[in-house]
Formats: sequence, C-alpha cells, structure tokens
Amino acid sequence: MLHKGHVVGTSGNVSLRIKSESEDTEELYAITPSDMDYDEIDIEDIVIMNAKGKRVRDAGGKRNRPSVEKMLHLGIYQARPDVGGIIHTHSIFPSAISLLVENLPNEELPAILEDQVAFLGGSIKVAKYAPSGSPELAKNVLEAIGDKACVIMRRHGACCVGKNLKKAYRNVELLNKTAKIYLYASACGKVTPLPTEAINHALRLYAATRHL
Repeated sequence: MLHKGHVVGTSGNVSLRIKSESEDTEELYAITPSDMDYDEIDIEDIVIMNAKGKRVRDAGGKRNRPSVEKMLHLGIYQARPDVGGIIHTHSIFPSAISLLVENLPNEELPAILEDQVAFLGGSIKVAKYAPSGSPELAKNVLEAIGDKACVIMRRHGACCVGKNLKKAYRNVELLNKTAKIYLYASACGKVTPLPTEAINHALRLYAATRHL
C-alpha cells in the first residue's frame, strides 16, 4: 500500500478477522496500530482486539493502541460475515472522485467496466463526510458499502473489503484503476455506463464468487 501510493505516513489502516476456534472462544481482530508509519511496523506492533475494540492483553506483542478507525472495521465485520479483511486507504483517484460527488450520477461512481461490476459489485457509492475516527464516519461507511466490495469516503479516501486480505488488496487496486479511468475519460467527454444486460451478467458473477 505504501510503495504504491495508497497511503502516506500513518494514513489508512488494515485489519483481519481471526475466527474463533470454538464456541467457547470469542472472535478477535488484528488491526494496524495508531500513529505508526507503515515502513516501521513489525509483526509485534499489530494490535489484537476483541469485538468491543479493546486490546487483548494476553495476545502478546507491544501495547500499541489500535487504529483510530477501529469502530469502522468492527462495524463492517459485524454486518458482513463474508468479510475477512478490510483495507482503508487514501488512494489518489478515489479521493479525487469523492470531491466531485455532486457531479456524479446518483452521487456514486457509475458502473463503467465489467471487472468493476464483477469484482466490486457495481457502481460505488460515496459515503457522507464525517471526521476521522468518529462514530458518524463508521455509520456512513457501513450504510454506503452495503453488500459491495468497496466504498469511497468523501474528502477522505476509500475502504475495500474481501474474504481475505489478498482479495481486499486486489479490490484496492481495482477501485483505484476504475476511478482513474473514469476521471481520464470524463475529462475527454461524456462517460456512458455499461448496458443493463452487461451489468446484470457481471452482477451474477459477483454474487457467485464474492464468498469464494
């Protein structure tokens, strides 16, 4: 993420669902620490927290604070059992799209590419603005993402999810590419969405594969 420009310094955050091994143990979540540069993070810096966002003391590692966006991550995990990994970035092109929301049809990045629909779930909504780390931001992101693989955050960045972190990162790259293409194309003329038939076909692929 850092080397490809999706984050700068300490911006953004990453988490992973750790499924419980039995009914007697609680589900946990690994998340990047607060206020630490990515090129300085080591494995013992990763925070293990429970569903209330509290650090698990017997999990080992350093006593770092979890990311300020921990409630955003926990909200998605609670609402989306299909999600195993979440990546919040400050990618340039989705961030640029978020500034143009009033000019977007239905205030969302329209479905313009087949792979966008097949892997991300179609048009991408832009969540309403709220300050970083606030309950309002977590609520707005959760409402906007629905059952899709990503959401754009107004004046902020983007949040992408996946069954695992590998797929979540694939979605980071795909959203950035789609936003870049839309910006380039719209600078040259009117951008038309995919035909309805093509969208419906790609949505069937998304529905069939997003749990795999």
